[in-house]
Amino acid sequence: MSQAPTLNLSLGALSAYSENAGALLIDSAATITDSDSTTFKTLKVSLSSGGTTDDLLLIRNSQTSSNLTTVGALGVGNGVIYYNFGLAGGGPKQVATYTGGLNNTPLVITFNATATKAAAQKVLQSIVYGNLSDNPTAGDRTVQFELTDDTDLKGTASRTITLTAVNDAPVIGAPGATLSLFNGTGTPNSQGFVYQTAPDL
Repeated sequence: MSQAPTLNLSLGALSAYSENAGALLIDSAATITDSDSTTFKTLKVSLSSGGTTDDLLLIRNSQTSSNLTTVGALGVGNGVIYYNFGLAGGGPKQVATYTGGLNNTPLVITFNATATKAAAQKVLQSIVYGNLSDNPTAGDRTVQFELTDDTDLKGTASRTITLTAVNDAPVIGAPGATLSLFNGTGTPNSQGFVYQTAPDL
């Protein structure tokens, strides 16, 4: 009888997040156990409770695109994930595609036939959480992981992250001061403001 995969989150997994902390790895020591499957179909990561449109679930980029020089590194960008299998394994190869992760939508990673257990586990270890707001909703977010193996059996695990908002210092505007709006091109005059985007990491 086929066995479902098990997702093992470590004791050191992310449990607290402070406003403006950037994108933090949820669990760089997470592991996958499956006694009868070595390949997997999908990994779905979602905020099952507490999520807002300012929350992010992304994949940390080890190195750029398919130009990976470190064995076991990930290259993430433009909806594609590469994994470096090393010289003996044929070097960097595409192992998955991904969608979502922004605006409180699930991050869905779809593995191809090249993806091994080691590659899937590295992807699991590279999931990050972040929040873009300078006035975020404080409280708990439950991150749900769901891994489907090649026999369509699913394994799940979850991690609660508590977001703490920060009391920002007030900004005093000088009489007659003007602010130039950022038009999306060039480098804006920050004038004390932080411009945030949601890039691949």
